[in-house]
Formats: sequence, structure tokens, C-alpha cells
Amino acid sequence: RRRQRQRGIRDGGLGVPPPRCAAVEDSLAGLESARAAGCAVLAVATSLPSEKLRQADLVFDSTPAALDWALSKAVY
Repeated sequence: RRRQRQRGIRDGGLGVPPPRCAAVEDSLAGLESARAAGCAVLAVATSLPSEKLRQADLVFDSTPAALDWALSKAVY
């Protein structure tokens, strides 16, 4: 399953290479997959406490907070 998630991130069809992408995840498997794909990893502490999400680049309390941050950094 992990390999399938990595492939999904790499071949998302957005035309943006993973190093220029951020993945918003709330599970350890999602964090690992996004990291393995080469994406920046934004964790949301909704399913797990923030202490368990330390491998992420940044940890947020909510999905809207993570998305607001990512959109503020986006280059179009």
C-alpha cells in the first residue's frame, strides 16, 4: 500500500514535481509516503498528537491552518 501511495503522489497528474509540492497528512503512513516521494510534509494533528508527527516539516492544529500556510507560500 505504501508503494501505491508514493506512486500516487509522484504521478498525481498536476505537472508539478514533488520537490515543489507540499503534502498535508494526518497519519504516519501518509507522512512517510509524502517524504519518500520528495514532497514537503505538513502534518495535521487531528488523528495523532503533534509529538508523534515530528518527522513532518511543519505541524498544524487543523487542516485549514495547514492549507492557509501552504497557500501563503505558493508560487503561481
